[in-house]
Amino acid sequence: MSTSEDISQLQNTRPLRRHKYLDFRLQGRMIISMVVSQAMLLIIAISVFYQKASDIFDEAIYSIHAPDMLLIFDQLIGLAAQITVAYILVTLMSFLIAQYLWSRYISHVLTDFEHQVAASHQLDFRPVLDKEQSLHPANITVSNWRCFEANKWCEVKKQFQFLIEQSENNELHRVNEIIQTMQVVLENTDKKE
Repeated sequence: MSTSEDISQLQNTRPLRRHKYLDFRLQGRMIISMVVSQAMLLIIAISVFYQKASDIFDEAIYSIHAPDMLLIFDQLIGLAAQITVAYILVTLMSFLIAQYLWSRYISHVLTDFEHQVAASHQLDFRPVLDKEQSLHPANITVSNWRCFEANKWCEVKKQFQFLIEQSENNELHRVNEIIQTMQVVLENTDKKE
C-alpha cells in the first residue's frame, strides 16, 4: 500500500465519537441576551450622543457671536470619547457578569458530576436525592449509568449470598453453577456498557 493510499484512507475515516461540549439551551439564551443588551446599549449610546450633540449645536446656533467651529468639533470629539468609554465599560461589565454566571453554571454541573463519580468509585450506587442536582446531559448520563451499575451489583450480591448458602450446604456442583451464572451476568453487563 502506498503512502497516498494511506493518506486517502485517513482522510475518508470519520471520528467514531463526536464530543459535544456545548449546552445550546443555556448558551443560546446567553448569546441572545448579550446581542439584545448590546443592541439596546448601542441605541442608548447613539440617542445620548444625538441629544448632547444637538444641545451643542443649538448652543452654537443661538449664540450672539459667531460659533467657533474648532470649539464645536472639540466638544463633539470629547462627547464621542465619553460615550465610547462608557459603552466599553458597560460592555465589559456585562461580559464579566456573563462570565460569572457561566462559571457558576459550569461549577454546579461539575460538582454534581464529581460527586456522582466519587460515590461510584466507592461503590456507593445509592441514588443522589439532591433537589438542586444539575439536569445537564452529562449528569443524567452518569445517573443512568449508576442505576445500571446498582442493578448489576445487586444481582452479583444476590448470587454471592446464594453461593454462600450453597457452600454451607456442601452443594459444590451448585456452587459451580452459581459462579458460571455470575460470570454470564458480569459478561452481559460489560457488553451492554
